[in-house]
Amino acid sequence: MIPVELLLAALRQLVAALGTGVLPTPGPVTDLTATGRTLTDVHDESATDADELRRRWQGLAADVALTAIDTAVVATRVVATHGDEMAELIGSAATTVARGAAELDDIVDSLQAAVRAAGPAITTPAGVVAILPVAAAHLARGISVVARVSAELDRDIDALEALTDDTEVSGSDPTVNGSSAQTSAGAADAGSQTATWVPHPAAATVAVGDAGRAVTLPDGSVAYAPTEQAALAVRAALTQQGVPYSWGGTTPGVGLDCSGLTQWAYGQAGVSLPRLAQDQDTVGRAVAAGDLAPGDLAVWSGHVAMYIGNGQMIEAGDPVSVSPVRTTNAGQSFEGFFRPTQG
Repeated sequence: MIPVELLLAALRQLVAALGTGVLPTPGPVTDLTATGRTLTDVHDESATDADELRRRWQGLAADVALTAIDTAVVATRVVATHGDEMAELIGSAATTVARGAAELDDIVDSLQAAVRAAGPAITTPAGVVAILPVAAAHLARGISVVARVSAELDRDIDALEALTDDTEVSGSDPTVNGSSAQTSAGAADAGSQTATWVPHPAAATVAVGDAGRAVTLPDGSVAYAPTEQAALAVRAALTQQGVPYSWGGTTPGVGLDCSGLTQWAYGQAGVSLPRLAQDQDTVGRAVAAGDLAPGDLAVWSGHVAMYIGNGQMIEAGDPVSVSPVRTTNAGQSFEGFFRPTQG
């Protein structure tokens, strides 16, 4: 005859393999939650300090320092958020296991009840023939529970791996779409424009640690340039916001025309650009719209602007200002996007 315990052995092995889902206290969820709270406090205090510093310190050196601080603040927030998300995923996985363990316990109890109901007949050939299909059905239910729990845990594991691998911050916004913009009538090289370009989701994405390539934009967002030279050029150009347009102007803080702005800004990064707008595409290489990154130039037959990230560019209208990126400019022919390089 088949011992009763042998009928239950397979189910008991499933219960043991699955575990209870009960986490130690304190445990990983408590630790991750506490760490997340601490990092959130650090983030909030750092952001407040950065805002105060931004009000008190101006200039290119301040831009470099504040960009590094902003990058650290963003990284802190990312880690804090991921800690909370990890704690939630671990808690969810534990709940999944606990729920599965409870279902297996119910299945074991059900089979034990069926064995008890069979009474002494369980020891007879007829009793064994009757109980085996019942035991098989219970085992099938147990295997189904374990399979379902395993699938749910696989999803949690994938999510945890994605969080631990997520060490990048995007400097572009794939949802940005250009809107109509117009410079003042006094701007000789910028007219009525309509933004039609949408940045590629992968544009200007770099690692959190690349502080030298991070640029804080006027709207408070952070973009990432492909090189530190490009980042420095963007920061320099942004310091000229509000400077009046001046035909042939090359004097920062006094008067600039479109090519005077980009030439001076890249000069601050050690890159020499030709004087005329339509010639500034001869330094460096052409880039596709989907690969556009901060520091790239948009060049027309008689105008040039600098892309600064997140769907925006800076140009010498009247005055120097930031506008949505576009490929049209008062009927001029668009020559393309270009990335200046040293030498």
